Amino acid sequence: MKTYKGYHGTVSNYAKKIETDGFKIKPSKPEDDHWLGHGIYFYEDYEDARYWAESKSKKKQQTPVVYKATLEANDEDIFDLDIKMNVIKLAEYEEEYSKFLKEMGIIIKGTDKQYRCTLLDSYKKEFAIMIISYTFENRWSWTENNTKSNVIDIKFKKKQLCATNSSVIKGMCKVFDSEESGGIV
Repeated sequence: MKTYKGYHGTVSNYAKKIETDGFKIKPSKPEDDHWLGHGIYFYEDYEDARYWAESKSKKKQQTPVVYKATLEANDEDIFDLDIKMNVIKLAEYEEEYSKFLKEMGIIIKGTDKQYRCTLLDSYKKEFAIMIISYTFENRWSWTENNTKSNVIDIKFKKKQLCATNSSVIKGMCKVFDSEESGGIV
């Protein structure tokens, strides 16, 4: 059994639904282009989840909210793409998946991101993956005073966890809501 601490950034409209119904995974759509396939996304770092929530809140003109939760799954139900062998397994699966689609005459329309989302959804379903994770690298570097710098070439990394099944999400609590008590709950 493996346990993660995760932070989910969202906006007030969705937070109300989370408060009443818990985390629910919506059915996937062909236009989905989620990084790790369909599911509920968490960051391992609170600041990353808060940044995500704040950027979404500006676009949707709502207030940012962050939840903290524990994610638990058996080791065999977790697929960590930071592990080289898992990337190789996924690449091998993609070759077979691509062949199967061609043999069946199935054409997946859309972007590379949409194809990746469909591929990962298929992989998660076939191998009963409950949590998939990957550490993404920012495209720029920062110095101590937060000015962009390519000189030091050290990049921030953001580990994301995608829960494919809401049963792996335990002990959820709200940790930030800009409408409540100055933000921190």
